[in-house]
Amino acid sequence: MADLLTSADSILVSVGMPVYNGAADLPRALAALTTQTHQNLEIIISDNASTDATPDICRHFASQDARIRYFRNETNIGGAANFERVLRLANGRYFMWAACDDWWAPDFVRANLLCLLENPRQIASMSSLKYVDGNRFVWMPFIHRADTRPLVGSVAANVRHYVANSGMNSRFYALFRREILLKCLPFETYTAADNALIVRTLAYGTYGEVPRVLFHRGMAGESARHLKMLTADRSFPGRFLPLWHYSRTVWKMPHVPHDVGMLISLGIVNSIFSAMLVIAWIKHGLGYRT
Repeated sequence: MADLLTSADSILVSVGMPVYNGAADLPRALAALTTQTHQNLEIIISDNASTDATPDICRHFASQDARIRYFRNETNIGGAANFERVLRLANGRYFMWAACDDWWAPDFVRANLLCLLENPRQIASMSSLKYVDGNRFVWMPFIHRADTRPLVGSVAANVRHYVANSGMNSRFYALFRREILLKCLPFETYTAADNALIVRTLAYGTYGEVPRVLFHRGMAGESARHLKMLTADRSFPGRFLPLWHYSRTVWKMPHVPHDVGMLISLGIVNSIFSAMLVIAWIKHGLGYRT
């Protein structure tokens, strides 16, 4: 174990933070990243032409910590392209995306890195988590286990399980072997394209879990604006099935099983998202923020 710890210390981990107008939460997120017990980090920030105090905050933190590399896009290139940009700018063998409204316990990077070093078949590792809205914890017991449960079966079993039980897709914010993510680009723009990326990664290995709460995921960001997300597909099927494009894309992936089990998994997740669409429309009609 001592040799493993020594080996871990020498490994560069890249953290990619795409951000747009994140000034309210950014200081907390950067403070959590810069105080990780695994010190061999590079933190890559790609500012998507923010109009608030985000540039000033990023420059301040970068002036205090040489591990921070700050980039600013002249124009807003879109969220998907900005997520892809930070990955392509990374140098480490291991990589994680970081959202500016999340925060991490000091041992998040180290614990997940050790999990990957101990398990060569694993391509990603995620800790247990809590959901937060501002300073308020949000209780989501059923989604919680779906979000972080290890995926350690066969490729087919992992794909079926993940597609039917992806939760809030918090695995997207796991620690990855960067070479695997690079094989799964480009990052696309349809609803649940981030889920599709995770399905692609499952062709290459399994997912581990650190069974400690080391991650706090913010629930008040763009992903919480359900109606916008669920109505992004303007095609005729997409009006009723928000995951129409996602489902077709997943079905065409060569490692995805073409069997009844996979059809059931896709049916489950499409039913859930269609129900979410109906609820979002009802809330919208009643004047709630969606």
